[in-house]
Amino acid sequence: MNSATYLPFETAFIENPDTNLEVFELIVNCYFILDVVVNFISAYETKDKNVEYRFSHIACNYMASWFVLDVVSCIPFQMIQESTSESLEEKDSGVRLLLRML
Repeated sequence: MNSATYLPFETAFIENPDTNLEVFELIVNCYFILDVVVNFISAYETKDKNVEYRFSHIACNYMASWFVLDVVSCIPFQMIQESTSESLEEKDSGVRLLLRML
């Protein structure tokens, strides 16, 4: 939710984010990474209402369901945006504006 709502707002309207805000974003990203790790070791309920404890089955089930979405949520888009915008400042501000609009 943070990546889907706040990141576009920050990209469009906040030129230089506060250090506290950057720390908060780092903590949120760490939480999402921890969530991926925990999901790989958490048992789940099968369709037969049995609880699956085998790690290989848990991993296969997770990779077939929420894994891609969880990994995408772990990508530190604000760091990518910062490095991209720094390199774009040297090139063309019009391209930077287009990136911000996306």
